[in-house]
Amino acid sequence: MNASTLFEKGKYEKALEKLNKAEKLAEEAKSSDLLCRTLLHKGEVMDAMDKPGEALMLYEKALGISSNLFLNEPQDSSYQIYLYNSIGLIGKNLEDRDSFSAAEKSYERTNKYFDGMTQFHNLVISHFFPSFKLQFLC
Repeated sequence: MNASTLFEKGKYEKALEKLNKAEKLAEEAKSSDLLCRTLLHKGEVMDAMDKPGEALMLYEKALGISSNLFLNEPQDSSYQIYLYNSIGLIGKNLEDRDSFSAAEKSYERTNKYFDGMTQFHNLVISHFFPSFKLQFLC
């Protein structure tokens, strides 16, 4: 059985074993794509095992990887999905925990990725819509 099937059946420890192996293989292969997907799945398993702090760290690590993938190839829909899922899972994790301090610490750890997104966004806007920027300066 694969990790997703084990997860759906509630066999979280077994799913985690498979995902740990997949993470190791992804790192050895230097496959950021596979590593990002694996980290997101591991985070979901940790959330299901009621380990939200560990899940959050995995989601944040996936955010770092997915933001780099996206910034290097923004047109790749897979990378867009990884980025979207990373942000969404971080948000859900923090919402479920209802902890302002956890949210604040997560923001401090992940803010650097959002700064990169903002710079990229501004670059794209100024490149494709040069007059758009001027409207706000007047």
